[in-house]
Amino acid sequence: MVADSRAVALNHTAGLSLPQQLQMSLFSLFTLLDKDDGYKRYCQRICQDRLRDLYQGMGLPLQEDPLRTAYYQTLDLEAWCREHIGEDFVRFVESHHDPLEIVFTLARRYGVVLLNGSGFDAPPWSARVSLANLEDEAYCRIGRDLRDEVRRAIDAWKKSGALH
Repeated sequence: MVADSRAVALNHTAGLSLPQQLQMSLFSLFTLLDKDDGYKRYCQRICQDRLRDLYQGMGLPLQEDPLRTAYYQTLDLEAWCREHIGEDFVRFVESHHDPLEIVFTLARRYGVVLLNGSGFDAPPWSARVSLANLEDEAYCRIGRDLRDEVRRAIDAWKKSGALH
């Protein structure tokens, strides 16, 4: 143990507190007892299923990737819109909106809290979804809400007359 958490004034920079160290020790012991990694595989499956549900809600196919952890998913909205809608739409959105608007709008309109991807060195027009801490049912809804916002932007683009 690095430091006793009761000696805060002396050891506050010494590492994890005693309760955190104890919790890590219990996790380590549990892992040693779970010889076939059943719990680990179960948790990984949960995250993979949530990712599938997120993409299903967006109406998008999910490409198989055996190396994907599916703990977080960064959605590059600009790249997707450029590929599926077109360069004119991307220019319209970039000239009329701020990249942070998508996460603020989702929070305000739907109560969906995503992180902006740029905070994680991802493209500015991206959003980061945590797949590890919400109820399973939330991910399909998050995908639908995100899809609805993209459709709303497409409708505004069409109404503006900027469509070429």
